Amino acid sequence: MNILYVTSSFDKRGSASVRNVSLVNGLIENGANVDVLTQLWPDSMIDKDLKKNINNNVEVYYDSLKVINMYFSRIDKQVNQKKGNQKFATYIKNFIKYIYFFPDIDKEWIKKYNKKLDYSKYDLIISSSDTKTSHIVANEIYKNTSNARWFQIWGDPWVDDKGTRGMRKVLAYFYEKTLLKKADKVFYISLPTLKTLKLKYKKSASKMFHLNRSYLKEVKSNGKEREEFVFSYIGSIYYGRNIMPLIEAINDYNIKYKKQIKLTIYGTYSEAIVNESLEYKFVEFYGFVEYDKVVEVIADSDVLIFMSNMKDSHQIPGKLFDYFGTDISILALVESIDNNVSKFIQQTNRCILFENNKRTIDLDYVVNQILKNNQTVLTEYSKENVAKGLLDHFRKSD
Repeated sequence: MNILYVTSSFDKRGSASVRNVSLVNGLIENGANVDVLTQLWPDSMIDKDLKKNINNNVEVYYDSLKVINMYFSRIDKQVNQKKGNQKFATYIKNFIKYIYFFPDIDKEWIKKYNKKLDYSKYDLIISSSDTKTSHIVANEIYKNTSNARWFQIWGDPWVDDKGTRGMRKVLAYFYEKTLLKKADKVFYISLPTLKTLKLKYKKSASKMFHLNRSYLKEVKSNGKEREEFVFSYIGSIYYGRNIMPLIEAINDYNIKYKKQIKLTIYGTYSEAIVNESLEYKFVEFYGFVEYDKVVEVIADSDVLIFMSNMKDSHQIPGKLFDYFGTDISILALVESIDNNVSKFIQQTNRCILFENNKRTIDLDYVVNQILKNNQTVLTEYSKENVAKGLLDHFRKSD
């Protein structure tokens, strides 16, 4: 079968791109022919390691958008020329984005997507967010391609996304509702999100399903003996994710024991978090690293840290599913032990789960689990199995 995969995040830095590359590779390994329609992002935003992991049989079509180059290049250049700071650049970008760009900065893509492809040859169109623009582009293609079915994959919801605020929330409601109505099937990678959206959009509920978020690679511990226990957090620290309770718990542990815990943090975080952590010598910040380095970091860790969003959120950060592809202990820190995200994590039987406060984080228990060394890869989250599940949905609709 021939599949067109439409996404704005393919080789761009971030968890959404890892998810998309993983699923596309899995579809090919299940015998499908896959073309990808995506955007050409500035070189500074590309994860070159991730790009090397794209299956060689994938044909990728890049659409170059003037607005992307303007938004991510000119503003930065102007700020640097005026010797401004990054905070000011971020403020200006966010202000322009909120006032003018809907659904997102790449809205130009809706009219400027590649018109030269033969869209009639595809049996299935898959659109995958984020950004939500990918679903709107797929809709433009779908309504002019009568022989294809359309599956939507939502990494995050739209109205309920923590980044959707103000008048944009009202617009998002109508766009989200309309897009869901037009799709043949809709998939959410977060089971709690699926349950919530089924209640919100009841007329589309019968065609909504859960699709596991797959990991791209199995990563096994390198088994090295280390002078300390290495805990690694890989991802962004925002949306209510608070690393300080863990840092304080590690500090208390290190006071008691000779073999210390070291915490390494990779990804995006504020300068305030770094400053707040300066007194703790066991904390090391490394910023963003590309995909192959992430694999090295995981293999060299004793514990992988997952932090949930705020307690009222039903979204699950994608990094958890990357961790499912390892045999390394996962420490999941959640803002509430009783919400649907925590219940989902518990049901996987793969994580050590604590509420995210210093009092409840039991690092003696965590270290004992490390020493048992009995963790296994959850193969149901492999790219091959997840892609097979998606293709099974296509076959069932014949």
